[in-house]
Amino acid sequence: MGFYKESDLKETQLGKIPSDWQVVRFKDIFEETELRAGQTEPHEKPLVLSLTKNHGLIPQKSRFHKKVAIDDLSNYKVLKKGWLVYNPYVIWEGAVFFLKDLDVGLVSPVYVTWRVRTEADYVFLDYLMRTRRMLNEFLRLSTGAVQRRRALV
Repeated sequence: MGFYKESDLKETQLGKIPSDWQVVRFKDIFEETELRAGQTEPHEKPLVLSLTKNHGLIPQKSRFHKKVAIDDLSNYKVLKKGWLVYNPYVIWEGAVFFLKDLDVGLVSPVYVTWRVRTEADYVFLDYLMRTRRMLNEFLRLSTGAVQRRRALV
């Protein structure tokens, strides 16, 4: 893979981008999901994951060194490989990641989950979601009286 030369760029409302890229809206490539553990086959026992701003999605037990989730996980959200999850209360700190290392996991019902509707490269999108520009945009779009309690709704 080579780097784009200055002549391979085009000007957009976001600035210069490679000429074979296009500017799209979030809603054009993502679809929010509400798949719950209670809607899956009972024999499936996905790992309960915790979303961290620095380490991404990690097994809940490794973060807290104990089980934190309630016994009834039926309301927990299912997250599949290549799907996006974010914590609406601290997305602007970087608590936004794609599931990359597992085929499926469970996350807190308060998290927001999305699947990619297009053939977009979720590894690139995972990087893009935590760039300084995106984090500033998440903060701008979040609402709340106190910064620590701002949420992206």
